[in-house]
Amino acid sequence: MKRYRFTLDQVLRVRRIQEEQARAAVGLARRDVDDAAARTQARLDSYRGGAGAAGAVPVGRFLADRARHELQADLVAAAQRHEDGARRALDGAVTAWSQAAQRVKGLERLEERRREEHAADARKAEELEVEDIVSARVGRVVR
Repeated sequence: MKRYRFTLDQVLRVRRIQEEQARAAVGLARRDVDDAAARTQARLDSYRGGAGAAGAVPVGRFLADRARHELQADLVAAAQRHEDGARRALDGAVTAWSQAAQRVKGLERLEERRREEHAADARKAEELEVEDIVSARVGRVVR
């Protein structure tokens, strides 16, 4: 009997490569989320530590402190928006990886069924061949 060959082997190989690429994208997206979260935390720490001077201060210094404080607040908000975007990108990457993994699993299940069918056909062919040999021998002995 012919050696087993899965006809969709090339497709399965491509799907596995796509799954690996999707897994790598998840890793990069996680790193981006971690970096964005660290940046957000650093901005928050800077914002909280940048309190103005207590007590009476000249108007110019008060206005400068307030402008610096508002700028830091804007930087915190921008960092949070960036972190939110990174988290959405991570969710998208995880979804893409999950879909790629499902496509691979589907092809692997199909390949397994085809392999089992091939093995059953091979067993059946072997049994028929044994029966033919036995029948031929019995026919020779009876004569």
